[in-house]
Amino acid sequence: MRVIGTRIHRFRTSWSRIAVVLTAALAIIGLTAVAPSQAVTETPQFVQVKSITMSAARITLNIAPTAPGNLLLVYVNWDNTRGISVTDSSNDEFTPVGNPRVYNGSYHSQPFYAKNIKGGATSVTVDFSPNAFADVDVVEYSGLDKDDPLSGTSANNGIDFRMDSQSVGARAGDLIVGVGAFIRGMPLPSEGGFTIRSTECNNIIQDKVVSAAGAYSSTAFITEPGVWVMHVVAFRAATTEPPTEPPTEPPSGSRDPFQQPFASNSFWNMPIGSGAQYVPANLATVPQGDVWATMPQNDANTIIMTPDEPITDLYYSDAGWSGRSRCKGTGDLIFQVPMPRDYIVEDSPQNEGAAFLMRDGRTINTSVPFARCNVGGYATSIDTGSPPMDLYGDGFTTDIGAGGLTGTPGGVLRVGELRPGQQGPKHALRIVVDSAQSFFNCRIEVECWRWPATEADSGATATYGIYGNNQNKPMQMGALLAIPTSRNINTMGLETEPARQLAWTLQNYGAYIGDSTGAGFQFVTERGPNGWFADQAEHDYGPDRRQTQFYSDWGYSFEQRVNNNTPWSRDVQKLVGALYVVDNNGPNSMGGGGTPLQPLAPEISPGRR
Repeated sequence: MRVIGTRIHRFRTSWSRIAVVLTAALAIIGLTAVAPSQAVTETPQFVQVKSITMSAARITLNIAPTAPGNLLLVYVNWDNTRGISVTDSSNDEFTPVGNPRVYNGSYHSQPFYAKNIKGGATSVTVDFSPNAFADVDVVEYSGLDKDDPLSGTSANNGIDFRMDSQSVGARAGDLIVGVGAFIRGMPLPSEGGFTIRSTECNNIIQDKVVSAAGAYSSTAFITEPGVWVMHVVAFRAATTEPPTEPPTEPPSGSRDPFQQPFASNSFWNMPIGSGAQYVPANLATVPQGDVWATMPQNDANTIIMTPDEPITDLYYSDAGWSGRSRCKGTGDLIFQVPMPRDYIVEDSPQNEGAAFLMRDGRTINTSVPFARCNVGGYATSIDTGSPPMDLYGDGFTTDIGAGGLTGTPGGVLRVGELRPGQQGPKHALRIVVDSAQSFFNCRIEVECWRWPATEADSGATATYGIYGNNQNKPMQMGALLAIPTSRNINTMGLETEPARQLAWTLQNYGAYIGDSTGAGFQFVTERGPNGWFADQAEHDYGPDRRQTQFYSDWGYSFEQRVNNNTPWSRDVQKLVGALYVVDNNGPNSMGGGGTPLQPLAPEISPGRR
């Protein structure tokens, strides 16, 4: 029998990663697109539960015959500090859900699950070393995803009348299971739509299928106050894909979703419209009068579109932007991502947004700031709340970054773009500006950001626009900047070919402000297994500039300062000075509405690249 033991990490508890797959948003701004055939989602069903309490080094529980393809959830409480393992008579593989929750002194509580079980006559065995006094509950469910059912988990413990696991994210149709233990009293009738399946052994097993995406917790009231522990586990419902024709040669004009993700009418891919209303951005070409300001700086965003690579654990680290090392995890496992074993992101003070394409080939998990300091080692991030994105969806997210846009692959200058002989990237860019000078001096939080940003920096009302008391209200986090169509980009006096390409992109697609910095101006560019788009030479970080695409193509560093006074730095100053705000950009008038200045990007759908 294959045995997977419990791992005990001496990290503090943190919320688990929300696991939600967003669907493509079509027909925004009156445009239509043909959607791919929709998968049929099954409804998860409770099948059986059986419980036992005893003191032993090994506990075996015989249950009724199980059905092939179902899921077994095993909940264990035990009274020592040693790890345990769970097996069954069919050699199904059991995976621990999160880390053991310690409560009431030395008691431990943890769920395990086995997916896509073989079925038939089944006994479940829990091994303890040494003897333990333990409760074991075994629950069977049908209708759950057979490949990757675990969506997320959270746990909590306390001493009072109300048990509350804290929240976990789920999508519509998911199964939410609450498992917990209490010392005194009995649970009152279920709340929050849960059905109680068992209260044997002073444990509680309850579940519900949710009808809408959101955050859910498992709660219960008990008749007497006392010590309790509660876990909530979200499982994905199984889906049945409709039959599809084998892919043929891509049609003319098709695009690679790994290279340019998201739907054609995603705000990241929409061109500027003929109805765009431009107002001055008033960006300084010498930020804060500092000739040492970067012009431009490279804000490198890790993009890993390798769903078949080995799985890497990503743990919580509270280092963030504190200056402490990001290499060491200080909290729970957030999620697992596929990435090359030898891919490294060293400890740095940079934003270090990251995007990972998951095993299903369409879910994108994001993380900020990301670090992986050792070959084959685990990774870390402070980000436990950014919901996953859909490679084929609308590109909208609520990321942890300053504007909620950090980490996404949208707006990134990708390896393969801005090369000799090209016209310019055919999508909006993502830029980072000097918040103290460039942004409106907002006094209330809602005036500090605008769509598609979902927030502003912490403390924005005390820091935005304070240099010169900026009263240019359209200049908020999330603003879409562009070179107006009235400006002839061929007469801007640009000296370099990459700047001419960027001018074309900035006029036809624009750039979204996705984060803030000090004195300087930044483009967000790709780093990852495909290589580095550009260097970070002015910050003594990153690869040798000669190993980057930009330097290899053009013969000079991407990252420069105002006082370098080179053709490239002067050109970036000209681009910055030419930018205006598209003030009527919004969810119903992307790019300002009207007729797009360029054709929409070819549609993409799963299975067609």
